[in-house]
Amino acid sequence: MKYANKVAALSAIILVLLSFSCQPGMEKIHTWQKVEITLEANNEYENPYTDVDVWVQLKGPDFDRRCYGFWDGDKTWMVRVMATGPGKWTWTSGSNQDDEGLNGKKGSFESIEWTEAEKKENP
Repeated sequence: MKYANKVAALSAIILVLLSFSCQPGMEKIHTWQKVEITLEANNEYENPYTDVDVWVQLKGPDFDRRCYGFWDGDKTWMVRVMATGPGKWTWTSGSNQDDEGLNGKKGSFESIEWTEAEKKENP
């Protein structure tokens, strides 16, 4: 019985620690690794391909640029970005339409360098 209590206590501690390391919006990715941002429009558009321009304003260490996305079918738009250096990166979405699903969404991630072992595994 004592063993079961210790396992339960250890499991609870691990879950608490994991909850702190997995904060929403602060995903850890490697430098130069693709990050896909998915946006879902609230409105419908007659020709989404030509009528809607979508972007995110991406900010990171020594970087602040607008990165444009593309229509991915139905009401979905995608923006693909990469961190050019290690550190905290944030983004805010925008578009040329009055659409709450496309405008004002925010997110962030942390970029980390590749370890030497990772570089050897994936040259």
